[in-house]
Amino acid sequence: MGNILLESLNESQRENLREIKKGFRQSMNADLSNSMRELGLGYSLNFGVPAPRVKLIASKIEPDRQLAEYLWQENVRESKMIATYLFPLEEMDIETAQRWISEVKYTEIADQLSRNLLMRLSYVKELMNRNIASSDKMERYIGMRLLSFLIASNDVSGIDFPFVFNEIKENIVSGVSYLTSAVVNIADNLYGADEELLNEARLFFSPCRESENSLLRNFYSLLEEDEE
Repeated sequence: MGNILLESLNESQRENLREIKKGFRQSMNADLSNSMRELGLGYSLNFGVPAPRVKLIASKIEPDRQLAEYLWQENVRESKMIATYLFPLEEMDIETAQRWISEVKYTEIADQLSRNLLMRLSYVKELMNRNIASSDKMERYIGMRLLSFLIASNDVSGIDFPFVFNEIKENIVSGVSYLTSAVVNIADNLYGADEELLNEARLFFSPCRESENSLLRNFYSLLEEDEE
């Protein structure tokens, strides 16, 4: 389902849409909006609403697939953010989830999509595996974020860690700043994870201690902090 026209929404959906947009306008932060514009985020409209406020607005609206799809397709920051709360989990199949992933342009939306929707799906690990090795950088970022969230929530059963560790290594050497940031977050969560998993990571990445690549050396140093 894509390319949802306003005319296809029923009156209840249109009323919810009006309430959502009203909430955006009332919560607008011009300074935040301007700072994002200066960073080159090319939204058609950006209200600068803080993420917790978007979540609060979403909490007053019943989940609705068609409304969520309509909001997602808008090139509006807050519309994309709130859509991640409003898509009913039981209606999100893996093909639709992958389509949404492929449509993400900015890391903020990637984080919102990953945390608010993808992590709540029963097949989240399949999405992680599929995207962490993607040829598309933003899809790889989302795969990395899902891995990080899974480690943080101690939901790691069935994960092929030699595979994902190798993909982490590939993302480190890519030199892409937002991928490096995602890798650092994974290191932080590994350091707080089960000791067995942390030791597995240390063993895999131990050759990086002497690597000529400073990013690889730095990553290993994050894993061995305070190691006795």
